[in-house]
Amino acid sequence: MAGGGEALAKAKLQLDFIPLADMARLASLEAAPPELELLTLQAAAGVLGLCSGVAQELAWEQLRPHLMDPAPLISKLSSYEPSGSALEVLEFFFRREDFRPECSAIASGPSSFAICSWCLGVYLSCGGSPPAPATEETLARLRADAQQSRGVKPVQPADSNDEEAGNQEQVEEADKASKNSAAIGGGLRILNISGEQVAVLAKAKAEWMRADLRNELKKSCPDFLGSTDDSVYSFLSGDVYLKGKTTLADLGLDPGTAEGAEIVAVAKPFTLNAEALTAFEAATDALNCINRASLMELASFSKPPKVCEDVVAAVYAIHYPKVDPSQFCWQRSKEMLRKPDFLKQSKDFDLKQDPERVVAALEPVMAQEHMSYDNAMRCSLASAGMFRWLEGILTCSRILSDAMQ
Repeated sequence: MAGGGEALAKAKLQLDFIPLADMARLASLEAAPPELELLTLQAAAGVLGLCSGVAQELAWEQLRPHLMDPAPLISKLSSYEPSGSALEVLEFFFRREDFRPECSAIASGPSSFAICSWCLGVYLSCGGSPPAPATEETLARLRADAQQSRGVKPVQPADSNDEEAGNQEQVEEADKASKNSAAIGGGLRILNISGEQVAVLAKAKAEWMRADLRNELKKSCPDFLGSTDDSVYSFLSGDVYLKGKTTLADLGLDPGTAEGAEIVAVAKPFTLNAEALTAFEAATDALNCINRASLMELASFSKPPKVCEDVVAAVYAIHYPKVDPSQFCWQRSKEMLRKPDFLKQSKDFDLKQDPERVVAALEPVMAQEHMSYDNAMRCSLASAGMFRWLEGILTCSRILSDAMQ
């Protein structure tokens, strides 16, 4: 088990994964929530001193108001520094064999799991003895209770006449699964900061970069990204981040092997500020000023002016990060401009996909003396609009990149 300080630091990062929808679920309950969720809230409230009274005796009526607006509660949890009084509060709860994060992961919502992890981090940081892991019997009981609460019927013993056929079916299914696993590899397991698996990307490839990873998560695991869509993401293997043009292979990860690979997703809540929103709106407005005719005019240039070529090359680098810039040619740009969905692709560009890469790609290009809106406008309406779009994307990406540090 991690040391107290490390456990608390990881638990605080885990708070970033609390879905507001789950907090709203708890706040909507008229009656007290299930026992483990109530215990977790009692423990946290006792440590923070949110309510008067003994922590384990706090009533739901006292706790519920603090969930109506969860932001202050999460802020207090994140900024809390351990004190001796916390140990006295938490000892009662950790004497229970089921007050463990692994138990909350089964019997509670994600909010309670994160807060229980926080309680454990605080407890260890205050000098508490590491509690024994929950027993298999306890975990099995919690799983059975969770299935019953969801209305899942227990598995019935197989009829003796069907047992042989059933066994054969199981063997065939296992063999099929084994062959499929060998064909596509073990995939990429996505872990949160506490080490809990939150997603598996079966089709992940060793050449994937950060943008590929985020895009696939958006498609295949919308529930995961949906809870933290107002976040910027970092992906971490050991102490090395997946960023820029770094690939999974560069980090020594190969999802195609039988055992697969795993990486930690760290989310930091973030909302674009007024400056970034203004820049993004200006970028979108600039694209709205570009029509199909102006794009075709630009694509028809056999030898475009330098400013037009550099603007379009920068846009190409944003949309096609895997293409080596040294391999860029005007013919590639013309193919991009002629695509029917080019403007839509630009308008739908995901700012949070990889802001550090965008900054690295655009800053040296946009800093050149000839790169200005007026110069672009003199040559082409389309290149002027794309120049404004690049300006807005660069401003937003700088702000997002700073937030990720």
